Amino acid sequence: MLPPMSGEDTPAPASEGGGSGERDPDGGDSAGARLRAAASVAGARAWTAARAAGARVRPPLVRYGPLVVLWLAGAGLILSEFLTYREIVAVTVVPEGGITKGGAHHGYALALLGLASLPMAFGAVIGRSRPASAAVAVLGALALVIIAVFDVPSLDDTGLIGRTYDLAEANPGTGFWVSIVCAAVLLVGGLLLLRSRVSSAREESEARRSRRRARRAAEIEAPPDPEPGGPTRPR
Repeated sequence: MLPPMSGEDTPAPASEGGGSGERDPDGGDSAGARLRAAASVAGARAWTAARAAGARVRPPLVRYGPLVVLWLAGAGLILSEFLTYREIVAVTVVPEGGITKGGAHHGYALALLGLASLPMAFGAVIGRSRPASAAVAVLGALALVIIAVFDVPSLDDTGLIGRTYDLAEANPGTGFWVSIVCAAVLLVGGLLLLRSRVSSAREESEARRSRRRARRAAEIEAPPDPEPGGPTRPR
């Protein structure tokens, strides 16, 4: 047998089993598809669990959230009577008598309104009462009226201290701002609750009318029942 010439290429021996150096092109794609499917399933389960947790938390929050807000506003009105309504500063110091509390200025009227708003807020939110909702709004409006009539005109009044110290200056204190915010919350919250209760009452009334109309229509369209025995013909 003649040896192969130097210019001819010798064919490489085929490896057994289809070649150990070749890769299956579908192997990486299938692994990536499995990872993506697993991530999608895990995300769907997490989203479902989050929605279930939100569904459990939302009803108590929707039901009792407005009550908590209104109670905090009523308690804030009571607290504002014991906070500083006005502070008079002479240069850099507060002289004796320079701090005025809210309750001492208007006879603890806001505390009475805040105390009255607590049971009214409970009746408006839990009892779904329209009169209680209106009462909450009225109490908030009365608190704002007291602040506007008695508190605002006296905010810059330095009184005897101003006559004694030339550089005396009066500034509103924390209690003044707290009372305004809490009164506004009661007014707005009461109006929103009243609007919601009126809308619910209208929807319930419309639903009752629709049911009555449906019953009347069903009674008109239904065939009359045959009379038992019926009339007998004379012989």
